[in-house]
Amino acid sequence: FGSSFCRISNGLSERAAAMTVHMTASSDKGDMGLSAGVRPMARPWPLGWAVLGVVVGLGLIGLAMPLLVAIVLLQTLLETVRFVANLDHDTRTAGEDDSTHQDVTLVMPGTCGYIFWQLGMVHYVCEQFDTSNTKLAGI
Repeated sequence: FGSSFCRISNGLSERAAAMTVHMTASSDKGDMGLSAGVRPMARPWPLGWAVLGVVVGLGLIGLAMPLLVAIVLLQTLLETVRFVANLDHDTRTAGEDDSTHQDVTLVMPGTCGYIFWQLGMVHYVCEQFDTSNTKLAGI
């Protein structure tokens, strides 16, 4: 066992030494004195394009902001009206329930961002409860 382990170990260290990349000093190229022999082909954006992109981005934000503020204020106003008019008041007590066990629907809302989590939860519910008469809804 010992001799075969040593042979394998020596072979691995030789392979590791062969794969080592030796970096050369090249501080004149601006790469902090290290170069792995890879030259990037990417160049920075020209200053004119960068300024134009910032201006366009800020302009779009500036155009969208009044609309977003109007939507937020309208929703806040409507929620206040609902609260003052007591439209959310439910006259039923906590014990009253007009649904039956036949009306159970498992819902998986959303845009499938959590599809695997939702499927796991539905799988758990199906294992733990009788879901033979349930409906499944969702995207």
